[in-house]
Amino acid sequence: MTMLLSVTDLHVSIPFGRGVQTLVDGVSLEVAAGEIFCIVGESGSGKSITAKSLMGLLPRLARTSGTALFDGVNLLDKDVATSVRGRDVGMIFQEPMTALNPVLTIGCQMTEAAISVAGMSKHDAQHRAIELLDSVGINQAAKRLRQYPHEFSGGMRQRVLIAMAMMNEPRLLIADEPTTALDVTVQSQILHLLKSLVRRTNMGLILITHDMGVVAEMADRVLVMQRGKVVESATVETLFAAPTQPYSRALLAAVPRLDVIEQKEQPAVGNTLVVVDRISKRFETGRRWFTRQKDVLESAQALDNVSLTVAEGEVLALVGESGSGKSTAGRAIANLLKVDSGVVRIAGTDVASLSGSALRTSRAQTQMIFQDPYSSLDPRFSIGQTIAEPMIIQGVEKSVAMRQASQLLDRVGLSKQLLDRYPHEFSGGQRQRVAIARALASNPSVIVADEPTSALDVSIQAQILDLLLALKKERSLALLFISHDLAVVQQIADRVAVMRRGKIVESGSVQNVLQSSRHAYTQLLIASAPVPDPAKRAKKMTTISPLPDGAEDILQEVSPGHWVAR
Repeated sequence: MTMLLSVTDLHVSIPFGRGVQTLVDGVSLEVAAGEIFCIVGESGSGKSITAKSLMGLLPRLARTSGTALFDGVNLLDKDVATSVRGRDVGMIFQEPMTALNPVLTIGCQMTEAAISVAGMSKHDAQHRAIELLDSVGINQAAKRLRQYPHEFSGGMRQRVLIAMAMMNEPRLLIADEPTTALDVTVQSQILHLLKSLVRRTNMGLILITHDMGVVAEMADRVLVMQRGKVVESATVETLFAAPTQPYSRALLAAVPRLDVIEQKEQPAVGNTLVVVDRISKRFETGRRWFTRQKDVLESAQALDNVSLTVAEGEVLALVGESGSGKSTAGRAIANLLKVDSGVVRIAGTDVASLSGSALRTSRAQTQMIFQDPYSSLDPRFSIGQTIAEPMIIQGVEKSVAMRQASQLLDRVGLSKQLLDRYPHEFSGGQRQRVAIARALASNPSVIVADEPTSALDVSIQAQILDLLLALKKERSLALLFISHDLAVVQQIADRVAVMRRGKIVESGSVQNVLQSSRHAYTQLLIASAPVPDPAKRAKKMTTISPLPDGAEDILQEVSPGHWVAR
């Protein structure tokens, strides 16, 4: 086995106050040709800093020491390694919309490095770009080269980054969390593509992730990091079967598993609080100007005759891919958008008919937890002000509201001493706890949680799920939990509704839908989900043929409480 990269005693530090903060502390690793080497750990463990040091992408004030030998060249030597990076060593970044320039076409961005670094002619570079886009599953590649990043979906943008990284045929590819924000089906396709590229070209792949399911499906060897140091290094089979370090065991124990059936006690369900009756919503997506018919208005059907209910003390999970209508349904229930037809009733009241003080009272009773707490928290407000604001709006005196905000902060597991701090001073998991505290401030009876754990590490995710379950039981909340992660859904939900193209295609208890699924789309989602066990690696990609129009209009009860579209 040919060794491509050998990193020895890597240290990375930056000035901090009057001293120095060490970000990476003595990391050593080796990557061979044709090998998939995974680096895992929680946020802040030093995974991405290690990768960026190899690519020369650290901040200007950062200091490195040690060696990272690739073909006899030390990648830590910025002057010497310039000729290697981008040509023999490539990188795929975590967020494709940030990594791609929004004002340049895909073709311009793909061919730039090939022309400037590898010396390709413009014609040859464009021809290779078309070949690579086609190889990563993007149709009409020649046309796509003339388009811009915003015209691509998240999964397609990630495929573009993979194709871009392969333009110069690198011998070593570094992929930093390439599937974190993707749906399970798209994630499965991207991972399958990366694995096939490694096997076909014999390149080495460093895959950075916090998803142990992805590690189990992809890795040959694994390096576990914590606080900048190497905790454990082993083959993937050894790590999952017999981890030697407590931190590794804790990471594996926190992973929700879809392949393990747990007996759940039946929730103490009360009155039905949320009734959604055949709601539909169509969004205008833009105008097609250059047609024979002027000002042709394009639109997309986000919701199509959706019906569901949620009771006190119950968790209903809405699952499906991006664009399936999950978030639109959640926003309709929270009365954040008006539906075109149908009715949403909260505690028997049609929320669309409310106005004035009645509307404010209704909105206080239905709160929403958003996916990205940093975007949903006002950076100008302290945490105390953020939590107290809903109570003040409802007429509570400021001093009383701040006292209750302190109690809520304590309830979600944060110190009362943090009330005067601002969102940027908190970690992602802490900010999500603040968002939960704010949602609880108005003492709601219904909470809509829209992908509240998708961007969190597994250990933080487990804490947030435990907190939501405890609060649901404590306050008899009706909780609508929106997610594309079926393993998380199995852990938290009592019932599941699967959405596809704006319609519910299957619904029922967790056991019925996830363990005895009857619809082809549900089966595809389950087959695409990564399993955190190397012995159960996915054997093949699963596909389904398009369903004929009207095939999902009618839900039929196939067993008590289990409904499937026919």
